[in-house]
Amino acid sequence: MLPVKSEQPKHVDGSLLRDKQHMLYREPVGFKATAFPNGEPETPLQHLAQTTSHVNRYIRQLDELYATLLADKIRAVDVQIAGRFQGLLNELLLLSIANKNRAESLMNAELPGCMSDISLTVSSQFTGKVVVHIEDGKLKSHYTMQPTDHIATLGGFIEMAERAGWMITSPEESENE
Repeated sequence: MLPVKSEQPKHVDGSLLRDKQHMLYREPVGFKATAFPNGEPETPLQHLAQTTSHVNRYIRQLDELYATLLADKIRAVDVQIAGRFQGLLNELLLLSIANKNRAESLMNAELPGCMSDISLTVSSQFTGKVVVHIEDGKLKSHYTMQPTDHIATLGGFIEMAERAGWMITSPEESENE
């Protein structure tokens, strides 16, 4: 009879994987995901930056798994294969870091004036409209609109008044009557 291992298998997409040393699903050491101005990528460059960030994460995970779980075993069988595998991982890691940095640089250059974070505190139950005054990328003031408030241009207000039956005349026209 075979000995029973205390390690519990994890079921992943139809296969069983044993989580050796809790390595399979953890974030790689030193990895920092790309951040986006609105939380999610919106432009083609932001999607490129997100993809390069994911590639960098996966290569780092592969490198950690290889170093921790496989390198010694492959080295014991063939040192040249182990060295070549590690060399390829190192090249992939360097290329992915360079691509990630370049994509983030292009993404940040894409929207140079739109990179300020503005914080507006509202209740989690809030639904409505807020008028904000921003100066030099900083929130100067804000006003929570009431249901009876309306925003329009001067021309829009004049048109609404005329539709409601008001006659709008300039001061010069009033003096000539």
